[in-house]
Amino acid sequence: TGQGFKAKVTPNNRLKTTGIDLNLTEAATESGDTYNLNSTETTLNTTGESAIFYLKNLEDTNLIITSIVVNIMDYAGTDGQPILTIYRNPTAGTIVSGASGCNEQNRNYGSNKTLTMECYQGTEGKTLSGQDNTIPVYLPSTAALTLISFSTVVVLPKGASIGLSWTPPSGMTSTKIIASLEVTLNGTQL
Repeated sequence: TGQGFKAKVTPNNRLKTTGIDLNLTEAATESGDTYNLNSTETTLNTTGESAIFYLKNLEDTNLIITSIVVNIMDYAGTDGQPILTIYRNPTAGTIVSGASGCNEQNRNYGSNKTLTMECYQGTEGKTLSGQDNTIPVYLPSTAALTLISFSTVVVLPKGASIGLSWTPPSGMTSTKIIASLEVTLNGTQL
């Protein structure tokens, strides 16, 4: 390199080095490129489906969702099986047209970086539409349920979106819900 640095080579012609091994999320967090995207607490009083979260990537690089968390509190009413529906690429709905922004938190507390995105939180009766697919996730009984966490990898290229909706069991009279996504901006830290 012309800098006078030397490297040690073993008798088997292997270069001796010292390295630090970080996975993508750790390296991205250090670079200020991981985020928690959260809704505020929403109270649901009916048993119909309600859109609770919408995210559209407007970055020039992929946004990787590594975790989806739904927290349910103060459940009241008859026990039953709720459904969390994951929408692939929704384009419309009252959650989008009557937008209420989500809470974005950089996971590197010293970073002031933010994402270029559309991120909205829903309320009771909000809708999602225009999707190319939906994935219903049938959850265990809500009586014992307080936190649902999915360790997943979903990639949102620029322009792609994801939505979440919640359909409580038919006997529910009230519940409070918070949705959160853990996301990593891919490629900027490499």
